[in-house]
Amino acid sequence: MNREINGKFVSPGYICNNFGVSRQLVHNWITRDNLINAYRYEGKQGYFICIPFSEVEKLYELKLKKIIKEREKKNKS
Repeated sequence: MNREINGKFVSPGYICNNFGVSRQLVHNWITRDNLINAYRYEGKQGYFICIPFSEVEKLYELKLKKIIKEREKKNKS
């Protein structure tokens, strides 16, 4: 069983709001790029995409690395 099951999931909308990206980009990260893992939960009201919070942390790390790399590149110029 996944250890994230204790309610530590977020929706694609959470990632959109926190990273300033579109839902389509989040969808691409999940399906095409395999950048983040997600689960599909089906219930009585339909289905929901659930993303473990650890994946959000991974995105923050990638974003920080990109910022640092851009600053290093700028400082070399």
